[in-house]
Amino acid sequence: VFLYFHQPFLIFFEPQKNTNSTMAGLAAIETTEQIMDRLRLSVAQLGIATIRKLEMGFSKVDKKSTGIVANEEFLSVLMKNSLFLSKIESSNIIKTYKVDELNINYAKFMEQLCPKLSSEREEKIQQLFDLIRENTKQTENIIFYRDLMSLCDFKNHPSVQSGQFSEVYARDLIQTAFNGIQNDKDEITSTQFLKYFQGISCGYPYNQQALFRFLQDCWHKMFKYVNNGNFNVEEANKYVEQIEAMLAEKTRQKIKGMESENSTLLRQFKFFDTEGLEYLSYSQFVRTLEGFSVLAPEKEMTMLFDKWCNVDGDKKKLFYRPFITKLFQKY
Repeated sequence: VFLYFHQPFLIFFEPQKNTNSTMAGLAAIETTEQIMDRLRLSVAQLGIATIRKLEMGFSKVDKKSTGIVANEEFLSVLMKNSLFLSKIESSNIIKTYKVDELNINYAKFMEQLCPKLSSEREEKIQQLFDLIRENTKQTENIIFYRDLMSLCDFKNHPSVQSGQFSEVYARDLIQTAFNGIQNDKDEITSTQFLKYFQGISCGYPYNQQALFRFLQDCWHKMFKYVNNGNFNVEEANKYVEQIEAMLAEKTRQKIKGMESENSTLLRQFKFFDTEGLEYLSYSQFVRTLEGFSVLAPEKEMTMLFDKWCNVDGDKKKLFYRPFITKLFQKY
């Protein structure tokens, strides 16, 4: 549409565009909290050393420890640690944590990315610190870094036991997660111990049982003093719940695209239910969990299966749809 004027030029009026697609696009833009949730999941998938790697990356560019870096430096540290943001997401995060148009308060960003330890997590981590201190006969409220590492059984890391990690990789991961925790006398205070475990805890954001399993497996020499290995009813339930929590954690890490956690685990169960019977035998159930890197001793795995299975004559059948529903209702 155009209009002629006496002067030698034209004015064009564009037809009004349909704004439905534009509004839909705006509706699809994530909130800051949604972006942070996705970043927390990425941190969990990258592993227990991710937060420490980010801290070291920021300290390199913020040599005076101001808690503030340039926007470009902030995004560079994230990318170097495999945390990627789209342009819209970057703009959202920078706007939320900005100091001015050129700089961002990364310290506040890190506080939101890595939440404080829950009281239950803090209690368990403090217990490990106290067990190491008592085992090494320290009279002061400190432990030594050399003792922390020497008492850690890297080959017993849950992901090494499942075949996901090598022992060497597990060692590197744990050592990186604790990088810089000790002072120049090799000492670690309980405050520092809890602070560093706050970052490690981000590797297990959805439940604490998976974190507890990591502690108990890697420092099993310490926990044997508080658990002699005999199962009473309470302990049996505890071990079963640890496997359930680990399965929920591993399932969330296997989500593809727009899948939900329920549909992700359902896909895994259906793969091993080759006859489409809607239930699994014990061996099929174990293979299903192994496919998600969830391994446990036979005794505990049998207890988990028996908790959920139905007995049909001389056969035990685990109907996986109700199992999946109840699993994610709890975890």
